[in-house]
Amino acid sequence: MTKTKARLISAGIAILVLATALFVLLPSVLSTTAGGAAWSGLPADGIETGAGTEGNPYQIKTAEELAFMASKVNEGDTSYASAYYRLTTDIVLNESLEGTPNEWTAIGNDTTPFTGKFDGDGHTISGIVINKSGENYQGLFGWSEGTIMNVGVIDSSISGGKNVGGVCGINYYGTIENCYSIGEVSGSSYVGGVCGDNYDTITNCYYDTDFYTGNAIGSDSGTATNVIGKTTAELCGSLPAGFDSAVWTAGSLTIDQADGKKATATLPQLKVFENTSAPKPNVSLYNFGTNGSDDWDTYTEISTAEELQNINNNLSGNYVLTADITLTAPATESDSNWTAIGTSSTPFTGKFDGNGHTISGIVINKSDEHYQGLFGYSTGTIMNVGVLESSISGSWCVGGVCGMNYSGIIGCDIANGEGVRVSLFVSGCTHHCKGCFNPESWDFNYGQPF
Repeated sequence: MTKTKARLISAGIAILVLATALFVLLPSVLSTTAGGAAWSGLPADGIETGAGTEGNPYQIKTAEELAFMASKVNEGDTSYASAYYRLTTDIVLNESLEGTPNEWTAIGNDTTPFTGKFDGDGHTISGIVINKSGENYQGLFGWSEGTIMNVGVIDSSISGGKNVGGVCGINYYGTIENCYSIGEVSGSSYVGGVCGDNYDTITNCYYDTDFYTGNAIGSDSGTATNVIGKTTAELCGSLPAGFDSAVWTAGSLTIDQADGKKATATLPQLKVFENTSAPKPNVSLYNFGTNGSDDWDTYTEISTAEELQNINNNLSGNYVLTADITLTAPATESDSNWTAIGTSSTPFTGKFDGNGHTISGIVINKSDEHYQGLFGYSTGTIMNVGVLESSISGSWCVGGVCGMNYSGIIGCDIANGEGVRVSLFVSGCTHHCKGCFNPESWDFNYGQPF
């Protein structure tokens, strides 16, 4: 074992505190198109077709056979760890990331690495769920010293300690080529959208930065060529530079002509050479652009009061209102029925388009609390929504649409309610408090006549 490998094995485990709920209000933009039934959670008794050789690779056609492969590699069976594999269909490990999904065990680890060749043949593996914040080397593959090629990891949530990636936790003197990852990835260190740690060669791979905003490779001591991260909207166009059109199909964007604000898109996909009829995952986009500019992005539709309130669970998301919403009146006149979206410590940073709809019946009675309104504190974008027949009372920074906004509010209004009540600051304050929110008010000549 090399010194470098020994160093990696002996690295201490760093604990990452994670939210217990996965993908709360995170848009699941990929339609469930993968072939075959979802994984039972158990491995098969074997792989029915193939011998594991270069000329006759094991042909994996079910999630159970993929799990069998993982179990044999992780048990240290070198005949399987060094074998050749090919996917013959798209694999679904979990149809949903919510509830109690089946958890995946990464293929290969620091004791029993994968050393063979895995060819996805253009297919996808969806619904990978790994929630192991104290364990290193997490991904579809954990530790690989072999070849991983032509596979997409989609609709997945992968969380580990060190060395975490969408496709592979660590590529230790192996090869990764023509792969992509569309899903959440998190860890304590050496985390990448494609690979957590690379010691050799990674070529022509991408990941979607709408799901993971870090680097493509967490730590790169090898050679990476055309390994990139782009937003969903950026990927729905021409192929990234350097990607071979003989292997990849470019993404597309089809705008709904009746609506004009919605679109169906596809991301760059690997071509499937043995089954050209394999479906592509579709992506739903919405145009959040203003002043004639386009800003296509993924989004979650909001149609109920509960869904609207739950924006507080994912303040960086993008949302579109699809119906008028009326809140249920509070139990008593002194109660509130609404918690403003975003606070000064955790502001709303996403995009919200009311799409011309209204929200009625907001009642907030919090005279000693700042930042009150439909939105409390926003550094994102709020547009095209009306707040009607509402009563909002707070301390300072109170508004019908938003209490404090540091980005943009476009095309919104408030009408027909009992009004907005707020403490009023006037010029000429003599207290000069340390850390004052509004030091301009110290000047007796500041402001406009009212």
